[in-house]
Amino acid sequence: MSCVAAYSFKRNAWSLLHQPQNGHHVGPLDGLRALAALWVVVMHTFQSIPYSLTLPNDEARERFDQMGASFFMRGILNGEYGVDIFFILSGFLIMSILRRELAVLVKLHTTKINDGANEHLLPASASSAASGGGAKDSAAAVSTSGKPSISLTRAIAGFFLRRYLRLMPVYSVTLVVGIVMEVLLNGGGQCNPNIWRNVLFIQNFFPSSEMCLIWTWTIAVEWQMYLVSPLIVWVVLRWPGRSRLFLSTLTFISLALYLGLKAYEATGDPVYFGAVPVIFWPFTRMYAYFAGMLVSVAFEQYQQPQGSEWDHNIAPFEPLTIRAIVLRCIAVVAALLTSLFTSSSKDQNYGWYLTQILLTRPIFVFAMAYIMYDALVPRGEPGSDRYQEAVNRVLGSRPLYFLAQISYSVYLFHLFFQGLFTIFNEPLASGAIQFYPQWIFPVGVTLVLLCTIAVSTILYFLVEKPVINFAAKLLR
Repeated sequence: MSCVAAYSFKRNAWSLLHQPQNGHHVGPLDGLRALAALWVVVMHTFQSIPYSLTLPNDEARERFDQMGASFFMRGILNGEYGVDIFFILSGFLIMSILRRELAVLVKLHTTKINDGANEHLLPASASSAASGGGAKDSAAAVSTSGKPSISLTRAIAGFFLRRYLRLMPVYSVTLVVGIVMEVLLNGGGQCNPNIWRNVLFIQNFFPSSEMCLIWTWTIAVEWQMYLVSPLIVWVVLRWPGRSRLFLSTLTFISLALYLGLKAYEATGDPVYFGAVPVIFWPFTRMYAYFAGMLVSVAFEQYQQPQGSEWDHNIAPFEPLTIRAIVLRCIAVVAALLTSLFTSSSKDQNYGWYLTQILLTRPIFVFAMAYIMYDALVPRGEPGSDRYQEAVNRVLGSRPLYFLAQISYSVYLFHLFFQGLFTIFNEPLASGAIQFYPQWIFPVGVTLVLLCTIAVSTILYFLVEKPVINFAAKLLR
């Protein structure tokens, strides 16, 4: 692909505004990604108010504290759960990608067959890949003689290269901007001596006080999850009948590690390995990633070939039973309760406090994983499930699709604009305006969102999408 074609404004604008019509794309997941990004941005914006604003008096501080303790703001301040949604979505995405890319290669790699036997193996494997929308990709991995045209090792290396090219371009711009801002505003900071950790995606293994751009710890955890994914998918493909048991076991091992270490941390003892919080370690956050993988494996049997008429022999469906409705209601209520009615404040009964910080995040993760599964799996005849239709219509809407496409840049860049609250300092100090967080917060959120979306859109056209286009051509 030429440089001009990769930067084609018309083509890239079309990709930004129109969902691709192929078997790889799952529309409702875009909406979840966009909403998760917005949740994180709004949470960080509220948390930045006391750091960006010089609150004029004790009365103003009391107003801010009261707003933070309100019912509405509890949901805002639990925006860190948006990161868990990112991990669930990543698990689903990576499992779907690797299953599609490695299905034929793993079967050929683990089965001793001659060239004649390969003739009956290829159509079955290609058909299996087609259920995930990737028959063309899988068939391309096998030559006309039935032998793999690329090795399993090379296919996995290609996966890592694609993920690196997906993460690194915008991430590199973020690091450069972070260094420049630290030098200009503070004369230096943690980025200059420690940026090598970010480049290697290992900053989450070091104390928070030494991190360059602390919010990028999630990118490091994401990469570390990628490192173990090919082995996990290989096991899933090698023993498909035990895939759900295998993934469930991994999920609950990670969950047990999270609960044990988080409980020890909550006692007040230093449960840090060098002052690194428990939530920064990959093995304590992987249960969300594995939950996404489980959803992908469970959903795979319900995908139907692109362009086909609805056929229950091709794409089965789950009947909308009382049990399905009850599970749907439990998941929705659990997600709402854990995100809106919980607080990590220590100013409450200690047992209740400990229960909340241990259980709310895992409950939210599993509830969201089921909500995602419930939104994807067909229930009865098309159009018979009004709830699912409404959810998919909202989550698959064009505005949320647009935000989903720039969500990576939105997450990385939004904190650079939290300082916009300082524009209120002078009028607050002079008494020209009174500090009421009920109006300053919405105005600040609007400013941060507008600036972040504008810059993220520019990055999409100048950095993110061109590199995606080049990588697609290079690694095809």
